[in-house]
Amino acid sequence: MKNSYLNRVVIASPSGNQTAVVFDDISGMDLAKLNTQISNAWQKMRPNSQAIEQCCYLTKPINSQYLTKVVLFGGEFSGNTALVAVKLLFSQAAPKGLIEVSGADKPLKYLVKNNFVSVGMPIPKNNCASKKSKNIVIVQLEGITHYVILQDENAQNIKPNEYLQKIRQLNYSKNELEPPAIGVLKFNQYTNKATFLIWVKSINTLFDETACGSGTCAIGVAMSYLKQANTNINVVQPSGETINVKTLFNKLTKTIKSSKISGKVDILYDGKLIL
Repeated sequence: MKNSYLNRVVIASPSGNQTAVVFDDISGMDLAKLNTQISNAWQKMRPNSQAIEQCCYLTKPINSQYLTKVVLFGGEFSGNTALVAVKLLFSQAAPKGLIEVSGADKPLKYLVKNNFVSVGMPIPKNNCASKKSKNIVIVQLEGITHYVILQDENAQNIKPNEYLQKIRQLNYSKNELEPPAIGVLKFNQYTNKATFLIWVKSINTLFDETACGSGTCAIGVAMSYLKQANTNINVVQPSGETINVKTLFNKLTKTIKSSKISGKVDILYDGKLIL
């Protein structure tokens, strides 16, 4: 990049999850380096603001009728970035439609209503989840695999960072089998409070995220799988805000039919960013 700035970057907060959206053409750039530059530039501009947790850019979708294509810097999937992109680009004439997101094989449906954005999530692998142990359910979404830890006295003792390293060593001994991103989530079924540790492979970032759309989706899928029923949960994010997840379960085939998340998106900054 010849210039030491980006012409347009939007910093948004979907339920407290600081997200940077780049509108410039950044093809061919070192995205891991740019990720760091954007994060540092934001901290310099707003030293009292929380750190940026994920970066993405917008590009042309494969179908001109789709809203846009959102690409995460690590190529992973993120539900929150989809919420942000819809918030930025939808018009009153098109409150619903389709959007592409990296890590998802198919376009996702979106809907904007009463200042809230809803986005349909990718269906998990085999339309289901798998139980690793009494307290842990694995949800393999396109672009990210989540390990949902259901909290009780034993689960309280599980340290997400140590658990992440353990599953990477045991489950992904061959590098090509490792997903683009891994999440280790803790969910309290009684308070609906959740925490999210997200690791992204290609840019090697690790964040205790203040909010997580795909992780919230994984919680909905895990609970539907365990209850064998539809679920509608307002998941309390670490930020204190909520993201709603609605998951439909097919009792006949015992599979997940669909899942969607919805939440509020605040725009914190929109303009040039000096790197």
